[in-house]
Amino acid sequence: MSFSLVGALARMDEGRHRAELYRAWLVGQGAGFEPAVSLEQLGPIGSRPAEEMRRYLVVGCQQGKPLATLVRARPALFHPFEAALLAKGEDAGTLDTSLR
Repeated sequence: MSFSLVGALARMDEGRHRAELYRAWLVGQGAGFEPAVSLEQLGPIGSRPAEEMRRYLVVGCQQGKPLATLVRARPALFHPFEAALLAKGEDAGTLDTSLR
């Protein structure tokens, strides 16, 4: 973890990058794309942690694994509230609401 000013600014921007990822994923979901396709088409995210999460989700979804399983397998990639929303949203069939 960087304790520099640049590192602090990058951590402040992390929420914005994650929000962009979820908004774009929601658009793909609304267009009827599978999660793996939506996430793959987004391309690289400007944040290393968000990009690591995106790539992990792409590979996991391509393998047909449920989001809840993916989130539980790598909890360090997700904030706790994020993890709960993704898992419960998929289970309840309301992933679009969770992404919103």
